[in-house]
Amino acid sequence: MAHLDNFDRHAEGSKFNAEFLHVIAVHEAGHAVVAWSLGVKLNGIRIGPNGGLCVHGLTALPCIDPELMDQRDWKKVELKAQILLGGELAEMIQRESAYLAGDTSIEELFGLAYESSIQATELGSDRQKLRSLAEDVFGGLENAAIDWIRKMEQRAERTLLNNWHRISLLSSALLETHSLTGQQATLILQHPICNWPEQKIGVIPTNTQSEVY
Repeated sequence: MAHLDNFDRHAEGSKFNAEFLHVIAVHEAGHAVVAWSLGVKLNGIRIGPNGGLCVHGLTALPCIDPELMDQRDWKKVELKAQILLGGELAEMIQRESAYLAGDTSIEELFGLAYESSIQATELGSDRQKLRSLAEDVFGGLENAAIDWIRKMEQRAERTLLNNWHRISLLSSALLETHSLTGQQATLILQHPICNWPEQKIGVIPTNTQSEVY
């Protein structure tokens, strides 16, 4: 869990903002739900006043030589891309839903979006990582790469919308605990109707979608 240990250093000394922490929780839940839905193993999730982190089986994807990529390599790249997009898209869906429901004013909407963009700039945004991944695979951001990114966005957004109840439950659990092991997060996603955290965490039943990475 070295990735989660290193996260603590980034989280020290930041001003705590409960509303923005909720944004972070939704963001990391977005990554986790997309990863889980695609059969990628979750290793842990953590949120704090200075950001969040979702560690999964494809967090550290080895450098891939486009000329040597086979079908399995392409699948890994596509899974990684959708997981990267999951956090940002989850934030956008949450903000839009809150605004349409009248829970958030237009000023608050743009304020949260601005804070989120500042955090992304400081810590390295997922969008920047995706652009780098596309450049590596396609040899630059040509039309083919842009079309591919849009296709990955559509897939990730569809996954999030189909699993929004899981986003809500997982983000609530993160706000309560600030940290979940991969096993805890997986249990929540597999059994979204259980009374977490009262539900005892034991042996996790086999997922209908096998963990492939």
